[in-house]
Amino acid sequence: MGRAMTRHVAWLIGAPIERHPIDGLTSKLASARYRCLIPACELRNLNVRCSIFSNLYRADPILVGRKLQQLDVDIVVVGKLLGPSLLETARIARSQGRYLIADFTDDFFRHPRLGSLHRELAQLADKMVASTLQMAEAIEQNTQRASVVVLDPYEGPKGEPKFAPRRERLELLWFGNAINFRTLGPVLPQLAALSERQPLRLTVVTALSQIASVPGQLPPNFSVNLAEWSCQALWQHLAACDVVIIPSLPAPHYSAKSPNRLVEAIRAGRAVAAYPVASYCEFRDVCWLGKNIAEGIAWMTRNSGLVQKQIAAGQTLIAKKYAPPAVAAQWLECFDFGDASSSCLA
Repeated sequence: MGRAMTRHVAWLIGAPIERHPIDGLTSKLASARYRCLIPACELRNLNVRCSIFSNLYRADPILVGRKLQQLDVDIVVVGKLLGPSLLETARIARSQGRYLIADFTDDFFRHPRLGSLHRELAQLADKMVASTLQMAEAIEQNTQRASVVVLDPYEGPKGEPKFAPRRERLELLWFGNAINFRTLGPVLPQLAALSERQPLRLTVVTALSQIASVPGQLPPNFSVNLAEWSCQALWQHLAACDVVIIPSLPAPHYSAKSPNRLVEAIRAGRAVAAYPVASYCEFRDVCWLGKNIAEGIAWMTRNSGLVQKQIAAGQTLIAKKYAPPAVAAQWLECFDFGDASSSCLA
């Protein structure tokens, strides 16, 4: 596609979008915010014409195709694919001659239900985008096609780097999609053992209706609070905690994950103890990475001055690489924009 022909970009995402009085357009699905809402906002600031089609798991693909024609869309970006209706919409967009970009954020290629959908989308696409180098490797292994990496931008307010816990209990925070809640299971015994020396309180911020209760009997010095996820709730709990924990599991679905939660926590000025997921490795000098999260927390409490310096260094790294304008520039390069400029669609 020639550079001068590129005029209008449309994102197709399955997740619903809602309008919040403080946050503006937002979504409960992180990938919708990181891979669509934030980049589209930045691109509109650059006078790029952008449209967003959301909640497409419930939409008629034929009607969406007609709307793409009415808006004279040039480029279509297909977001997280979790059902056949979004794939059918992608087929229609491609049949109309629109330049189709498939954006992959999770390695579902071997998933029993989603794997075939992802492989077909990969074959339909003119170009593929991955959220991490590891995701790009998974794409190539499963489709024999290359992709370009576009990072997840940070979101939320920046906090002052701080690690000087002086309270009776050390305040821990875990947040994320309910699908990742199971990663907490293996770390709970580690934290229970640590609580014998250091009283702990763990706050879990997620979609509470989608998780079971925290498993197992917890010792007296280890308590767990559950909080319903929202952007505003997350910012508040980040500001109130001492350490963000990000456990994971040794499985392909998790190994390709982006560092967005780690980035968000460090930007908020908080210490992070995380499982050594591949995409976290560039942060090895600004957080604690290891399979025993409790060991990392104990190390932090013994080295609080160093931890605070690490957080500050992490914020510098994030500001250079993960700022929304920097990520928008990656999307522009992916779209191969030239001097295209037009009014934006709301």
